[in-house]
Amino acid sequence: MVTCPGRQRTNSGPRASGEGTYVDADPVPIRLSLLKIRDITLGGVNAEVYGTIGMRLKRESPNARTKMVTLTTGSAPSGYIPNHSAYSQLTF
Repeated sequence: MVTCPGRQRTNSGPRASGEGTYVDADPVPIRLSLLKIRDITLGGVNAEVYGTIGMRLKRESPNARTKMVTLTTGSAPSGYIPNHSAYSQLTF
């Protein structure tokens, strides 16, 4: 289990129609898991992780057969985990 700073959206409406406004919120717990089956490594996260993060995991892993599996662990998801460059885009 790890935690990251949380934030709460303060405006409403479709996300694609404008930038969200946010305030700091309680830290968000993120449950992580790891499963190795022979030469296959599966890294699990109970959130929706942006694809670029999964690609970085695969690129930096010492195991060539590494995959990220998201929305795992059977607990409530932690939300979206964007990469740094996505914060400036109107995405969620």
